[in-house]
Amino acid sequence: MERTVIRSISYDSLTSSVCEIEADLLNFTDNVIQLWGSCNGMVCIYPSGTGSGIIFCLLNPATREYRVTRTPTKPLFLCLCGLDYDRQADDYKLIVGDDFDGYRFSSEVQVYSLTSNSWKTIPTIPYTFPYSRVSGVLLNGYLHWLALSENSSKVIVSFDLSDERFKEVQLPEFFWKYDEYLIESLGVSKGCLGLLVNHEVWLMLDYGVEESWTKSYIITHESIVKGLFFSPLIWSFENGKLLFLSSGTLVLYDPEDESAREPNVHNIAFKSGADYFESLVSLHSGTYVGGDGRIEELRES
Repeated sequence: MERTVIRSISYDSLTSSVCEIEADLLNFTDNVIQLWGSCNGMVCIYPSGTGSGIIFCLLNPATREYRVTRTPTKPLFLCLCGLDYDRQADDYKLIVGDDFDGYRFSSEVQVYSLTSNSWKTIPTIPYTFPYSRVSGVLLNGYLHWLALSENSSKVIVSFDLSDERFKEVQLPEFFWKYDEYLIESLGVSKGCLGLLVNHEVWLMLDYGVEESWTKSYIITHESIVKGLFFSPLIWSFENGKLLFLSSGTLVLYDPEDESAREPNVHNIAFKSGADYFESLVSLHSGTYVGGDGRIEELRES
């Protein structure tokens, strides 16, 4: 069986693996896993969909502490996921969406509380999430997704963990001139909410103000754009460079000169990725990666 390893890579060098944890040491029956978001040094892992509910794992790679939880019911179609910190309740929450109907534009959302180690279902929302990225984009304390409303209009929806409600963020007028079948995605660049449409990157310079949407640059580099599919954005650096995950390879793109390079990361093929920084946040689970799971420092090659 193929060995799956969770690794963290230093942003400074993009060549050093500073943490390695073998996925099978987390006691999952499915060794093929994906990273679906992170928050304050904690990552969300989606390892399995078997049984009566979907299994998720919250892991702090720095301390190797983890907690496994299962949704009360198994979604028919997992359409969104997100991990964030509720400052008002001092609690970490995991949001999971189920496009349970398939015929109406509505989704059922379940919220997991780390503090209470329990799930609850919130009222059905009038949106569906047909886009490829289910992991929410975190900005200003809100999680964001691209969605379709009841009248089939494309919208950006945000989720406020404090009141556990969804709200709409206005799209720019230019959005409507593009063919509905083009691939769009959300991201964060230079501290702004970003939208990719037809290889154009637009930024919302003043969050929540529709008129502040501004075209920043166009990306057409073949190492990032694969036919109709656009590689997911992992990180936006302060110097404007962007880190993408393209066909298992990290690609560092510079919009200034439209150049792209693939950092040498020990010839590792990546299945999925998420931005992450080390912290000592506890999951209060008392369970840690054991066996020969290890944290090792590797010098830059």
